[in-house]
Amino acid sequence: MIPQFIKYTTAFVITGVLAACGQQSLSPHQEHEKHVDSSMHQAQHHRQAVNTVVLKDDRLTAVYRQYEQLTNALVNDDLKNARIAGNAIAAGMHGLEGGEAVKNTAVKVTEATDITALRAAYAALNNALIEKVKRTGLATGELYVDFCPMALDDKGAYWMSAEKEIRNPYMGAQMLTCGEVKDSIK
Repeated sequence: MIPQFIKYTTAFVITGVLAACGQQSLSPHQEHEKHVDSSMHQAQHHRQAVNTVVLKDDRLTAVYRQYEQLTNALVNDDLKNARIAGNAIAAGMHGLEGGEAVKNTAVKVTEATDITALRAAYAALNNALIEKVKRTGLATGELYVDFCPMALDDKGAYWMSAEKEIRNPYMGAQMLTCGEVKDSIK
């Protein structure tokens, strides 16, 4: 029996050869492979577009990358990876001018014992980090400042995202799209 990946690789190569030879008709399997390849390319292009956010301070850009990891972990209700990202943020802010507030709130993220406490610490981190990012400015890209009115028992809370699409780190899977864009940082 031929392994699945060899079948797909062979189909992909045959599709490429037929296309290069001017062959216009593709089998349903080849059409599927073409669609999968196109979808993967679009997803990769989308990720690259999202990752074009660069701050005017390289160290703060590195911290922002960890912040993205933290936010994604909370979107996925992942306490372990959220704490790891919080630790990386605290380490990245160490010694960075005007970064004490962000560093101190990131430490609270790492000390949280449950997802609710971690999300409360994340809200405090956002308040400090959003202000730091605004003061520093972006070299490229745009960040959206999102708000969920239901976060933290209806007190509401902010977060940053490189996408307009709402993916709520305060509600996770429970209410993934709850929130709205309130501001942008360019």
